Amino acid sequence: MILWIKLSDRHVVTSPAQEDSEASEARYGHYHDNNDESRIQEQGSRTGVGSLAATMAQALGEEATVVAHTTFGHTTENPAARVFGAEAGGGAGGIPLFDIMYPDEYITLQLDELFHPSDDQRAALYASLRQEMWYQYYNSIYTEHHNPTEGRYPVPMGQEVFVNPDRARELLHADWVRWIQGPGRIDAVRGRAQNSSG
Repeated sequence: MILWIKLSDRHVVTSPAQEDSEASEARYGHYHDNNDESRIQEQGSRTGVGSLAATMAQALGEEATVVAHTTFGHTTENPAARVFGAEAGGGAGGIPLFDIMYPDEYITLQLDELFHPSDDQRAALYASLRQEMWYQYYNSIYTEHHNPTEGRYPVPMGQEVFVNPDRARELLHADWVRWIQGPGRIDAVRGRAQNSSG
């Protein structure tokens, strides 16, 4: 287990131990495959009760936060992570890091600004918009690591979400405004919403 400990803020970041790629593929799968943890998780889902990360968060006290990858992969290009402890609202288990970066309030604000949905459209559009945010989040962490778009981010986002989550959230939200205006993205959100409700 690789641990990064920032004691001043009582943050701990964990990542699965590194293995050679062939062994890791056989044992864990890769974080961008069809593994459940590599896809968008149900909002607010709590898992990892009894895990090393949950145990560490509890042992470090109620003000501590522990962030842990949930799948094997390169530390700074793996978007699959959970947050345990204070920043996850306490309690058992951890919530997806994605939920910390894109809280319900932000998704709802974007939903209302972009779509002005009727009550019967709201749930399907919300789910589809959240899915599009997941694509942007994944792209920001994994794809940008391999094929950076010049000037898109001033720092590697896969690193920033762990070491400076508040700044990472600001950068992701600023990028989101550009992302959603990309060719076909708003139509894709509408299309997924229509397909799921009808």
